[in-house]
Amino acid sequence: MKELETKLIGASLAMSFFILYISLSVSFNLFLIHETLTTLWVWLFIFVYGIISSFLIGWIRKKWKQAGVVTGFLLYIGFGYLIFIIMSPNEFGLIAGTVGAIFALIFLMGEKWAKRQRMARAAYMLPVLALCLTPFEWTNKEGWTEVRQGETVLIQYEAFNGEHLIPIEAKAGEQLFFKVDHHFRDGGEHGVSLYDEEHNLRPMTEHPLEEGVLGVEPSEDSTYYIVIRGIAAKEGKVEVTWWQENKVVGTLDD
Repeated sequence: MKELETKLIGASLAMSFFILYISLSVSFNLFLIHETLTTLWVWLFIFVYGIISSFLIGWIRKKWKQAGVVTGFLLYIGFGYLIFIIMSPNEFGLIAGTVGAIFALIFLMGEKWAKRQRMARAAYMLPVLALCLTPFEWTNKEGWTEVRQGETVLIQYEAFNGEHLIPIEAKAGEQLFFKVDHHFRDGGEHGVSLYDEEHNLRPMTEHPLEEGVLGVEPSEDSTYYIVIRGIAAKEGKVEVTWWQENKVVGTLDD
């Protein structure tokens, strides 16, 4: 096999193990798996950084004649740590680097497998399948009813797994505030976030005078989306209220 293909197989094997690990850790929750696999940095780390690092390691070993098998292992481990230590020189970087080092060794294992077995191309299967599934929506709703009354939305459901977007119109020059009350009988987690018109995540700030109220200051007249999140939630009720007001001292840009 050509050198680039052996590295692609190494990256594919590492990605396959990552997909299996994520699937097991979230109990095969399709929404959470999809959410992770549509994160660009995951693919960039394994396929771009991983392949570039592998070529660099190969170049180092050619220049360093004394480098043996153990040195090769250590180089892969070192590059697995390197990017995370640079990005986060703290405990998180160390933990993430350990994970990176493990997947770097899986990458190396895939390369060695590719050099010995024609069946190594089977490593492409799971990453390709994952890419084919990413365009689809994996939010699941059962018994869902939604009533909109002015600047309030009332939701009831029997089961909810994923995200639900509530569009609201916001005007520039005033702060947009909203409050979400979400209660359910059972489920793994719930949360709330805010997207702009292009569905990019927007940072939010807490209201200084009202507990549980979040806000953002629109820079132009636009549509925003309050994002309601529930993971394996059962028998739930959600009440969302929003309003705009003049800038409150001590919030957002103050």
